[in-house]
Amino acid sequence: MELETPDAQSCLSYRCPYCGTVDVDAYEVLSPGESVRLVCDGCREHFNVLVLECPNCGDETAHTCPITPSASDLQKLSCQRCHHALIDDEDDLRSMD
Repeated sequence: MELETPDAQSCLSYRCPYCGTVDVDAYEVLSPGESVRLVCDGCREHFNVLVLECPNCGDETAHTCPITPSASDLQKLSCQRCHHALIDDEDDLRSMD
């Protein structure tokens, strides 16, 4: 069985916070609200990727961080498309625990 590779433009992309290597979530294994620890193909460093869905426009944004982000770090995140805050309140933060 052969799997089709999705068009890279329709996939969520993220950048290594250490070396800047860009990768894509071609098979959509990253879920909104979950922080996932990955290894960069370029520099082999570990980092976290957190996908959040904008409550305003619905766009999904991938945020990368070398360490697990704190609650105050998460509250500073905004949508790359409409710049709306991605974390509206404390309930949003608790749902990510």
